Amino acid sequence: MAAFTLISIPAWAEAPKSEVELLARIAATGGEVLTSDIADTLHAFGCGIHTLDHNEVHAFVVDLAHHIAQREGYAGNLSQDAIGKIADLVQGPLTEMVERGAIVVDEVESIATLVDCE
Repeated sequence: MAAFTLISIPAWAEAPKSEVELLARIAATGGEVLTSDIADTLHAFGCGIHTLDHNEVHAFVVDLAHHIAQREGYAGNLSQDAIGKIADLVQGPLTEMVERGAIVVDEVESIATLVDCE
């Protein structure tokens, strides 16, 4: 007969029920996870975005925020305020990706490209 150990599921393992819970969860997320979210979203945009095209940048930020929210299990709608706060939270990992060469920014063409993206 197999023995089972019952464990309680920590509160953080449940899907966030509000934007406040979602933002707290994202803030506690490690940079590697957010880096993966950024890479996944850039890949969905054909591996790069035009940094001076405000519509394209906005669409990328919105898609990235929704990607992260979905990964966290959040089922609600995201307000513009929450999307802006998520954009702030990913700024550090995004900057790190540029600094280590995972994203290359062509200043002349104004294009940010994910390296090794197929």
